Amino acid sequence: MKQCINIILSVLLIQFLFTHIAGEKAFSQPEKNYIGRGHEGDENIITGRVKYIIASTPPETTHAVQGKVKLFRVNPPGFDVALVDSASINSLGYYSVYGFPPGAYYIVAYPNDKVEDFIISFYPSGQLWTSAVRVNVSPGQVRTCNIISQEMFQTPGATPVSGEVADSTNHNIKLRNSIITAKSGEQYRGFAITDNQGRYIVNSILPGNYNLTVTRFGFKNQTQNVNIGTSSATVNFYLPKDTSYSIGIENNAAAIKNFRLFQNYPNPFNPSTEISFTLEKGMNVRLSVYSVEGKLIKELLSEYKNPGDYRVNFAAENLNSGIYSYILEGEGGQRESKFMVFIK
Repeated sequence: MKQCINIILSVLLIQFLFTHIAGEKAFSQPEKNYIGRGHEGDENIITGRVKYIIASTPPETTHAVQGKVKLFRVNPPGFDVALVDSASINSLGYYSVYGFPPGAYYIVAYPNDKVEDFIISFYPSGQLWTSAVRVNVSPGQVRTCNIISQEMFQTPGATPVSGEVADSTNHNIKLRNSIITAKSGEQYRGFAITDNQGRYIVNSILPGNYNLTVTRFGFKNQTQNVNIGTSSATVNFYLPKDTSYSIGIENNAAAIKNFRLFQNYPNPFNPSTEISFTLEKGMNVRLSVYSVEGKLIKELLSEYKNPGDYRVNFAAENLNSGIYSYILEGEGGQRESKFMVFIK
């Protein structure tokens, strides 16, 4: 009974998150949040795992144990950065972002402020926005996006480096959400993100030579080689716009669907449940069950179906109690998904 209550509470929590996306803060300062909603009946998911490469011989890879993954939109013509949603990275390195509007997003992984074991990274890997891949998410779609980062070496109590980042054509235009990384040889030693006034501070830098690199959506990346002494240093960046990268505005109009997916019954269920859907025209369809981490559990059908109503039985054999999603895919990229709860 206690297990049943805990799972139902988890479902209620997810539903709460679906309807309370706005208000999250990006980085350490207020963000311009995208407050659009997903289409009715759509439950969009981006899930994956964050790993980072350890500087060893040979190089090894381990998974993150904390931090956050955030979804951003970049809005031309000013290339302002808008936070859409975020999710925590669990102790096994996995994350899942639920219930955001369909569209195109940049995905960025951040370490925890207190345990900076990996450097901030764009999906699929890299510390420069020009290496990032924008991910398109259709209504009801589940996307798996794994992120590879690099190990960061912390040196508490060392020299801070600070400065500002601004537009090269007008220094009064401060560039918030710029990312500055400090690298000594092949080792990342710190990073910072500019605030609303374009200011940053990188703490804990040991004396020595560093490459300080700044990256900002819509502007050219810039690197300065600096020698850091035992006292605090000031390094400013003035960036020209990068017109070689075009960031278009995505059309978020709902795709016209020729089917409808219904909530399974019963829900919660044990040991089996029935999934129903309706096709308005004949087409090839695929119905699958996934874990919340995006792992395929079972393909229930994949074949051509004539117009009509259909019911498919799903038996949760050898599954743990928990929340699962089921996704109906049709022709032309049509997708719709829903959640269900299995209780042993």
